[in-house]
Parts: sequence; C-alpha cells; structure tokens
Amino acid sequence: MYTPDQLKMMMDLFNNPLLKKGADEFYAHLQKEGLESARKFWMNSSYANMFPDQQFMERLFDFYKNMGFVPLNQYEALQKENIKLKDENQKLNDQLSKLKSKQFAEDVAKTQETFKDVLDKQMEINREVTQGFFKALDQYQTKKTKK
Repeated sequence: MYTPDQLKMMMDLFNNPLLKKGADEFYAHLQKEGLESARKFWMNSSYANMFPDQQFMERLFDFYKNMGFVPLNQYEALQKENIKLKDENQKLNDQLSKLKSKQFAEDVAKTQETFKDVLDKQMEINREVTQGFFKALDQYQTKKTKK
C-alpha cells in the first residue's frame, strides 16, 4: 500500500502546523465560495508546495466535487428555498383538504336529498296503495251489504 517513507512523509505533513492552517483556509474558501475558488486558492498559495505530488489534492478536489459539496451561502439559500417550498406545499395540501371536505359535504348533502326524495316517493306510493286497498275493501263491503 504505502512504503514506510511515504507514511513518514504523510505523518510529518499532517503534523505540520502550516498544513493545518492551509487546510483551514482551504475549507473556509470551500464553504464560502465553492470548490473552484478553493482550488484556485490552494494552487496559488504557498501551501501547494508542501505536497511534492499534487495528485493528493486533485483527488481531494474530486472527492468534494463527487460528494456535491456547495458553498455555505448557496446551501443556506437552498435551505431557505426548501423551507419556502415546504410551506407552500403545506398551504396547497391544506387547500386541497378543504376542497375535498367541501366536496364530500356537498356529495353527502346530495345523497341525503336524493334519499329523502326516494323515501317521499315511496311514501306517496304506499299512501296510494293504502287508499286503493281501502277503496277496494269499501267496495267489497258495500257489495256484500247490498246482497
């Protein structure tokens, strides 16, 4: 994997306070202005000479790029927009819920009205049948009494 010399060089490098300071500045640029700004800062700084092989930093840049890191101000703007969209979504869901409730209430009222109409017609039919029955009964009794 790594030779002992490479490991010693890496340990010395990570223990170097200049690298820590440079890394802090690099991350500050990364968060404030983005990856390209941080890359330019690093390449133009004296910290870049600390790495004999620039592949390490190129891999680091690729890592941040692939992970989708964005500057802090862009992240905060996206967070605000996300909150705004969630609020808007909640308002739309509330309106949709109110519309569904209103439609349900209207449908229930129509169903009740239709059921009431059906019952009224049934009652009217039952009255007519009852009146017809009593007329027939009266006629039968009238015929029976005449005989």
